[in-house]
This record gives sequence, structure tokens and C-alpha cells, in this order.
Amino acid sequence: MPPQRRALATAGLSWLTLAGVVSAAAGLAWDAVLHARDPLLAQHESVITAANPAHALIAAGLAIALLSQAVLMFTSLPRLARRVFAAAAAALAVALVAVIGWSAQVSAGQTAEMQRFVASTKAGIEQYQNPQAAYQAGYQPITPINLPIVEWVNPTYTRAGRVLDLRRPERLMYMAGPAGPILVGAMFVLPTANQPVPRVAGGLAHWHQHLDLCYLPNGTIAGTNGYGQPCPLGTRAKPTPAMLHVWIVPNPAGAFADDLLPAAMQSIVAHE
Repeated sequence: MPPQRRALATAGLSWLTLAGVVSAAAGLAWDAVLHARDPLLAQHESVITAANPAHALIAAGLAIALLSQAVLMFTSLPRLARRVFAAAAAALAVALVAVIGWSAQVSAGQTAEMQRFVASTKAGIEQYQNPQAAYQAGYQPITPINLPIVEWVNPTYTRAGRVLDLRRPERLMYMAGPAGPILVGAMFVLPTANQPVPRVAGGLAHWHQHLDLCYLPNGTIAGTNGYGQPCPLGTRAKPTPAMLHVWIVPNPAGAFADDLLPAAMQSIVAHE
């Protein structure tokens, strides 16, 4: 290769390496923001989780940087060294393919576990399809009944201190439908704020906590310190126990998302 073309190729590969490093750094920063917003995120993620876009950006950036550096190194080696380098690169590629295949199998197993858990939850709360049955079991609405999604809480089940009782969840989620409330999910609440979250659904369950709720001394929620506002006088903020939404209807945001998306609600109404 003529010296001028070699210099241009070297400069191009160097810039490509820099772009990969910048992409990986941006992914790390994005991931840090996601973890700051959700302290429980790390408890249901692996080192690289495809569902996390920040992880995808990190992986892509590292791959670009490593590949461009490998090409740059290869072009600067003498012929014999190139052969050794190529053999080593081929062995590494085979190992990476094996790791990716193993990861795909693990991911498929996690998905199957998640589907079984959601199906078991649906079967467990089927008895509450009729809101009257839920009321008789001790559930009562705790959010305004004119909202699209209304939470029903069972104080007895909340005080019982059970963990993931699929037939007696601490809360139920009902959606406002044309003919009345439609059962769309459950919420499991751990007994205490410092209790570790259990690993369920293949580790994909998305537990979350509220850190901005302000409580009176008797435990009543009196407001929030969100958006930079202080708690009302006489109250203080404290973390809630970890909670897990399980939507038993199709939800584009996922079975464990914090909210049921409007598109999902529209689909449910359309099929009523």
C-alpha cells in the first residue's frame, strides 16, 4: 500500500477507534443515569443485558474500538506475524460465538421462566376477575376510581408479611372498561423496605421502590418531596418496600413495567 494511502487508512482507523471509545463512554454515562433513577436495576440485570439500551451502546462502542484497533495492528505487522495474529483472531472469534450462543440459551431460559411466572400469577388472581369477589376478599380501591388504572389494596394481606403469594397479592390493578373494571394485573409488596428482593421470573422481574413519599408519624402518606419540593410540615420521606407489578395482559412496556401503556389499554377495550 502506498505511504499516502496507508497514512489515510491509519488515520481513519484511529478516528473509528475514538468513535467507539466515545460511544462506550456515552453508554456508561447513560447506564449510570438509569441506575441512579432505579436503585434496584442492578438486581435484575446481568453484565450485558440486551433490554438495556445503554448496555447495547457500550457493547457496540467496545466492538468498534476493538475491531478498528485489531485491523490497525494487523496492517502494521510483518507477514509471519500477520498469520499468527489471524490465527489468534480466529480462535477469539470462535470463542465469542460460543459465548454468544450460550448467552442466547440463557436468555431463552430466562424468557421461559418469566412467561411461567406471569402465567402463574394470572391463574392465581383469576378469582378476582369480578371486583365484587376482590371486595369480599378484603380489597378496596386506594386511588381515585376515575383514573384509567385503579389500585386495590388488601390491608390484611399487606400486614401478613408474605412474599410473592400468587393467590393473595398485596394489591390488584383494575382498568376502567366500558362494562366496568377489568383485572389487568397484580402488585406484590415486600414486608419491609430493607428486605432483599427475591429472584424470580428468570431474574427479569423489575422490582422498584418509591423514595419520594412523605409520611405522617402514623404511617399515612401526606405528600411527596418530588420535583424539588420539601415534604409537608410534620412529615418525612422514607423509602417504601420493594414492589413488583405483574401485568397479566399484553403490555408493550413489558410484564413488569411500572405502568400499563395506553396502547395496551386501547387494545383491551377494542377486544371487549
